[in-house]
Amino acid sequence: MDSNESEVMANTAVKRKAQEMDHNLTDLAIAVTQESTNEDKLTYEEILEEEKECPNDPFVTHFDRELDAKDIKYLSDNPKKNIKDHEWTEMKKLVEINNDNDIYVCDSIVLKQSVQQFYLKNIIIENLCKAVITSDAKQTSLELNPFQYELLSIISKYKDLLFTERNAENGEHIRLLYSMHALNHILKTRSRILHHNYKIGRHVSSDEEYRDQGLTRPKVLILVPFRDSVLRIVKILISLMFGDIKDKSEKKANVMNGKRFFEEFSPDTEEPTLHKKPEDYESMFTGNFDDSFRIGLSITKKSLKLYADFYSADIIICSPLGLRLIIGSEGDAERDFDFLSSIEMVIMDQTDVFLMQNWEHVLHIMKHLHLTPTQSRNVDFSRVRMWALEGWTQYYKQFLVFSSITVPMITALFNKHSNNYFGKIMTKMEINSMKAAVSSVYIPCPQMFHRFECSSLAASSNQRFEFFVSTILPKFRSKLMGRTMIFIQSYFDFVRIRNYFRKEEINFTQVCEYTADGKVAKARSMFFNGGRHFMLYTERFHFYRRYKIKGIRHLIFYETPNYPHFYSELLNFMHISMQGKKFAGDYSEMSCTTIYNKFDAFQLSAIVGHNKATQMLRSSTPIHMFVTENQITNS
Repeated sequence: MDSNESEVMANTAVKRKAQEMDHNLTDLAIAVTQESTNEDKLTYEEILEEEKECPNDPFVTHFDRELDAKDIKYLSDNPKKNIKDHEWTEMKKLVEINNDNDIYVCDSIVLKQSVQQFYLKNIIIENLCKAVITSDAKQTSLELNPFQYELLSIISKYKDLLFTERNAENGEHIRLLYSMHALNHILKTRSRILHHNYKIGRHVSSDEEYRDQGLTRPKVLILVPFRDSVLRIVKILISLMFGDIKDKSEKKANVMNGKRFFEEFSPDTEEPTLHKKPEDYESMFTGNFDDSFRIGLSITKKSLKLYADFYSADIIICSPLGLRLIIGSEGDAERDFDFLSSIEMVIMDQTDVFLMQNWEHVLHIMKHLHLTPTQSRNVDFSRVRMWALEGWTQYYKQFLVFSSITVPMITALFNKHSNNYFGKIMTKMEINSMKAAVSSVYIPCPQMFHRFECSSLAASSNQRFEFFVSTILPKFRSKLMGRTMIFIQSYFDFVRIRNYFRKEEINFTQVCEYTADGKVAKARSMFFNGGRHFMLYTERFHFYRRYKIKGIRHLIFYETPNYPHFYSELLNFMHISMQGKKFAGDYSEMSCTTIYNKFDAFQLSAIVGHNKATQMLRSSTPIHMFVTENQITNS
């Protein structure tokens, strides 16, 4: 059957449905079911819109297809993939990965440049201009920008996405799009359910099954790190849902529990900062940055209910910690995770921040997605989609992950939980030397990179420690190598090195995320004045505090930092102006040493550039040095 015949058949089916509904468009007595309220009644226009549901809408093609047991076995066996590269103007290089089987061929992503092409609900299109301003007051245009059109062209296809180039410039543009996409998904689901309620109430096509729900109501889970993120998302949802439009009674649409929400999620009275922080820090920690919260949102035609019970909510927004407290652990007297059983869309924004909070919470949450509920909770099983009853929701779930860095833990999480039969998209980051972190180093300090051989990722931690203790540390224990900072990415490695230093009675001080303010000040002072030979310093502390540490003469990166700009930032702290008035030496007396292995390829590429990282990993020489011209010489 060719495309023209398909289009004719689809149009004929739509006309037939419209004719069947013509005589019933005056009285809309809609029965209330699991996912509707008394105020959720379809208007004449909504019924027409639902009846004209486009068969090419990805919402329809994705969720209406019924996979069978053979399909699931094929998908679960990790079949061969069909890989296609794309290069777009704004998002640069993308890799599209689909199942290599004609049965599962899904339309490839195609760039669209009009909101009319994305099958958005009318109310969203009408209010989009206001939402654009709400999300980013700096944006002069009232339309989506080229980057947003590219991103929307991807996520609207219901494919999974791992985007690792989020930054302060595009962060709000991303937030608007995934908020709009989530709302569009909920509104379409709601319209379909209410339309089926109408037909059931009117006994229209009584022989037809109306499977349009999950085992529980929540459909979208959004994980964000801070309360300020929730505040921004809710403001966008309000502007998209209501805008400045009034209903027929000339009464503004209702945001329930709005006062409580804005009190709890708005920032406290800001205290003036004594020291200016870097721009990325100021952008990250603006507003209320508390990291323990959870909130359910229930969406109806005339209202947005905040603080809805999770089993009455359409969207759940939470932090990993906030949701972990509800899920609990095995053996806890009170724990609940049934509301995660029918999640159809998981959105993780600022995922890199979760690494700085507690990554174990994220892993714990993902383990509890799509489990069989312990209670039925008044579900109407005749309305539940067959693939939800079979426990196959994970193959329909869309997984969107946005991060500012590319690291193995985030990539592994995405690959493990990206089971979407529609395929996935990943950004292909190849950083050149001009954009690498090393290009931002402005002091002529020699930078040594030491590669150690590693048999496996599981053995990496032990072999790194042995290499550090046997090869690197002895070179820095002499008095001439005083004021050495050791930057440690992992807290567990920090504890291990700290315990070793104590056992060997090495003169050191320590600063980590759990160090009290008074002890931090004391440690900084002793290190600057030479009272301590070593300072152990964690990445998580630097992420949250961003202090300028004075007096660093030698710097050891025990692991490549997750955030590449931390490399240049700490190295620049070794500037002569931060060494004190008594310092009479020069940069030739300083050094920077980085330990790495083949499993650090992502972070190494961000520091030195893709081509140089490839050279360093493949070279037979394990030691490389950067000189002031940013060239590598072997030694």
